[in-house]
Amino acid sequence: MRTAMFSSISTSQYWRITTLMATTGTPASTAASLEACFSEDAASVECAAARTLHHLDGVRRHLDGLRYHLDGVQRHLRFYPLDGV
Repeated sequence: MRTAMFSSISTSQYWRITTLMATTGTPASTAASLEACFSEDAASVECAAARTLHHLDGVRRHLDGLRYHLDGVQRHLRFYPLDGV
């Protein structure tokens, strides 16, 4: 028996829905078809995780720069207080 795997994929920027239908086939061939489909999904999840980590690194660098800037403002105010304001 042969397995035919039909998939319908709906995507947006934030989600992905995959609908699978298998015709008759051996359990091994059906499992192989499902494994191929889900390994593609796993790769896309890994890619999304890598993008998220890259974004979080950028946020961390931005916050480090902001912290450095605020430390400079604090040092400046220690030496030049705002008297009479």
